[in-house]
Amino acid sequence: MPFNNPGTADYKGAPGTYAGLLPLTAEPNFITWSGPSSPDVDEDSGDIHGSSNCTLSGSQIQCHIDYDGASVARITATANNVGRTLARAYTVADLNVTSPFGFNFSSLSVNSSLQTNAQATITFRLGLPSGPSSVDFTIPPPSLTGDLLNLANNVPTSNAFWFLSNEWYKSVFYAVAPNWTPGGSGNCLPNSCLTVNNLPAPNNDKRALLVLAGRALTGAIRPTGNLADYFEAPSLNLAAFIAATSPPTPSAPWVFEHRVGGPQATNDRVAVVAP
Repeated sequence: MPFNNPGTADYKGAPGTYAGLLPLTAEPNFITWSGPSSPDVDEDSGDIHGSSNCTLSGSQIQCHIDYDGASVARITATANNVGRTLARAYTVADLNVTSPFGFNFSSLSVNSSLQTNAQATITFRLGLPSGPSSVDFTIPPPSLTGDLLNLANNVPTSNAFWFLSNEWYKSVFYAVAPNWTPGGSGNCLPNSCLTVNNLPAPNNDKRALLVLAGRALTGAIRPTGNLADYFEAPSLNLAAFIAATSPPTPSAPWVFEHRVGGPQATNDRVAVVAP
């Protein structure tokens, strides 16, 4: 999400934003299923009958599948806002079988692809065992509960709980190369990725990084809405985040700086995420 005051931010990512605060929202019902009203149901293998169907019903997808013998059904649906936060992966337990009693899927695989508008196209492949010839079940939207890296974390034994409960996320910022976001080319053509000075070559192929702000050296009382209260000036890290309102170009790359620094002058830290 774009940088703003960490004390009042909603921590929801924004499409087309490549740097700022971490998207850690856990707002209930933030991720929802999108149209069409009838998600696709297809046969991946075996014998899935044409009477099989799925429909949107409130916040859930309601499915009925008729089949013969061991089969695999493929269901494709679209969810809103997946690219604006951190959702956890699906498990078989997320699917709620309403009929018949005691039915168990033999397998589940889930693939998803993010779109530039932050929607995700999600494909479920469900293994159907020999035996019952039909099954009814519901699929909830991708969940924000159970993921340890969001603002709803209530698991004290997790490393993320320490990070979140002590509010370190208010001093940690991210940057990502646009070419490695949904719809991007997936490469680092000249100066289209992030550059981090003082790292071994190549240092201009960074796809994602974090910048950790040290204590305020300006006397500011955080949180504030002023980037200079987090990154020292003059500072390449400050300049890069100011430039991050538009994608890097050969004439205006985003340049960060890895440095030892000193507690009284420079105390930003850059952590490269990939590669």
